[in-house]
Amino acid sequence: MLTAASADGARQDASFRTVPGLADPRCYSFESVNFPGRYLRHAAFRVRLDGDTGGTFTADATWCSRTGLAAGGMSFESLNLPGHYLRHYADNVYLARSGGPNAWDGAAGFAADSTWDLNAPALWRSSVLLATNVRQSLRVTTWGHTDRYLRHADSLAYTEIVNSGSSALLKADATYTIRRGLADSSCYSFESVNFPGQFLRHAAGRVRNSPDDGTALMRQDATFCARPGVGGTGVTFESLNFPGSYLRHFESQVYIASGGGDGGFNRPQTLTADSSWAVAAPWAP
Repeated sequence: MLTAASADGARQDASFRTVPGLADPRCYSFESVNFPGRYLRHAAFRVRLDGDTGGTFTADATWCSRTGLAAGGMSFESLNLPGHYLRHYADNVYLARSGGPNAWDGAAGFAADSTWDLNAPALWRSSVLLATNVRQSLRVTTWGHTDRYLRHADSLAYTEIVNSGSSALLKADATYTIRRGLADSSCYSFESVNFPGQFLRHAAGRVRNSPDDGTALMRQDATFCARPGVGGTGVTFESLNFPGSYLRHFESQVYIASGGGDGGFNRPQTLTADSSWAVAAPWAP
């Protein structure tokens, strides 16, 4: 049994990134969080984690969602073996067909064993793993602005051009220590290098440095879950307490934004590029 208190490795092993089906985008594939590029697939009816082996791999690793065979939850039917479902049996996971010839095909308990609860929070929320307790700088990836980095000034977060000739103060302002998330250890928080004890957090949409006052709100506001860059490169940081809102730069300032607004920092235009960051070497090592 796994819980939020289980070891990191075990929680990562049990967490997958849901992506469009490798063989059919109307269905789904499940990519390992801690082994990127490896997916849940069936082979000889056993479900396993593999990289692309060619042949039938993409179809073997594609699962179509169905209404749960038992009440509640969801079942996953194999794309290339219709009528066969992802099922747990005797602590193992198989591709199973109710009433089939194998022990794991037994009809008893089949519906319940083939129905999965998707409502529980993920044991590991980040789908990109970052080293913690190390200094890093966050570089903009938006075309034409890739010489800019996230920095703080007067407690507010901005982006600014940083290079080898920049002042020591600017280099320090543009460097953060990546910590385990203050509100969720499977996500991340960013501690200021030159103001220890202060973390990047959002408040009224704006991102700023704030001291950790120990409150639940501050810790949630200062926790971001790492995702593959929504702009196709780098890393995107999703707000823990505002799912669907991302750390975004806009007109040299930094916000959390969902792209659901009509204009300003929450406009949909360039959201994906502006919300993708390169985790770069620290300017203040």
